[in-house]
Amino acid sequence: MKDKTRLKDSLIIVLIGLCFTQIIFESIGLVKVTSILFYSSFVILFFCWIISDFSIKDKLNKIIIVLFLLCSINVFLNIILSDGAFTFENVKKILFFISTLVMYRVALCKCNTKRIEMWFSFFIFIVSIAYILLYATKGADMHLYHGVVTKYLTFNLENPNKAGLFLLFIAISNTIQFYQRKKIVLKSIFLLFAVCFFYFIYETHSRNALIVILGFMVAFILVFRRKRTVRISKATNFFITIFPFVFTILYLFLIKSASVTRFFSFLIEDGKDLNSRVHVWENAYNVLKDHFVFGGYTQLCGDSSIFQLHNSHLDILGAFGIVPFVLFIKYLHSILNTLSSRQRIGGYKLVYYYAFIATIILGVFEAAVYNGGNGIGILTAVFILFSTSEDDGRSAPYTTK
Repeated sequence: MKDKTRLKDSLIIVLIGLCFTQIIFESIGLVKVTSILFYSSFVILFFCWIISDFSIKDKLNKIIIVLFLLCSINVFLNIILSDGAFTFENVKKILFFISTLVMYRVALCKCNTKRIEMWFSFFIFIVSIAYILLYATKGADMHLYHGVVTKYLTFNLENPNKAGLFLLFIAISNTIQFYQRKKIVLKSIFLLFAVCFFYFIYETHSRNALIVILGFMVAFILVFRRKRTVRISKATNFFITIFPFVFTILYLFLIKSASVTRFFSFLIEDGKDLNSRVHVWENAYNVLKDHFVFGGYTQLCGDSSIFQLHNSHLDILGAFGIVPFVLFIKYLHSILNTLSSRQRIGGYKLVYYYAFIATIILGVFEAAVYNGGNGIGILTAVFILFSTSEDDGRSAPYTTK
C-alpha cells in the first residue's frame, strides 16, 4: 500500500512538472515538443487515477464516467443530426474537460502532500525565474497577439486572458510560498516573484485576472492578519459553483443599461469595451434555444472545427448540453463542499480554498481551465490537494459531500 501511495505521489510530481514544462515550451515556441508533453500528461494522469484507490462506487468517479459517456454521445449525435464533420478536435474538447475533473478527483486521494509541496515549491521557483528572464530578454516577442506586437502581455499563450489565468496561478502560488517560508532570504525571493507576476498580470490587461487577484489578496490578508476561521455553507459553495454561468445572464441583461455602462466605464480601454462578450454569448444562447438537450457543438464551431465561448460554464453547456452541465455543477459543488467540510476552516486550508475559488471565478471570461489550456486545468487541482493537507503532511481522507 505504501509503495502504491509513493508511486502515486511520484506520478503527481511528474505530472505537475510536465504541465509547467509544456507551458514554458509554448512560450518559447517549441510547439511540437509542447504537444508531446501535453498528451503524455494525459496518459500519466489517467494511470494515476486508476491507482488512486479507484472505485466505480465512488460518487465522483461515477459522475466522471457518466459525463464522459454523455459528452461523447451528445457531441456525436449533434454532429450526425447536423451533418457535421467528425474530427479529432471533437475528441480533444471532451478529453480536456474530463481530464481536469479526473485531476480534481486524484487531488482528493490520500497522499504525501509534504513531499509534493516540496517539489511544487521547486517548480514554482524555476518557472518564476524562467518567465522573468523571458520578459527581460524577449519583451517584444512576449507581447505577440495574433502575430502582431501589442500592449497585451501574452507570453505566447494564445490570448491575454489565458496568459492572465496562468500568471494568476503563479502569482497566488508565490504569495503563499512567501508566507510559508521561514528563512528571510527565501521569503524575500518569493515576495519579489509575487510582485513581478502581479505586474505581469497588469500587463496582460486581463480585467478578469486583475479583479480576481485583487480579491484573492484581500482574502489572503484577512486570513493571516486576523487569524480567524470561517464557516462556509453549502449554499455559499453552490453560489460560487454557478457564478460564472449566472454572470453571463446578468451581463447580457445589464450591459444594455446606460447607467451600468457609465458606472463601470473605468474598465474601458482601447480595444476592450464593456460589451466585448455580447456577440459571443448572445450567439451561444441563440444556438442553445434549438440545441439545449444535446448541445450545439457543430453550430458553435461554424466554419471552424473548434470554438471557445470565453466562459467556462457556458462553454460546457454549449458543447455538451444540459444534462452534462448539471452533472458538472454537481461535481464542482461536491469538490467545494469537501474542501470546506469541517465546521470551521482557517490558515492555509482556507487560503488554498480561496485560491481554488479564484480559478473558478476566472471562468467568467476564460474557458481554458476546462478547455485545454496546456495543462493549466490540471495545475489548478494543486490547490485542492494542498487544501486537504493535515499537519503531518498527509492529505485528509476524502469523503463525498
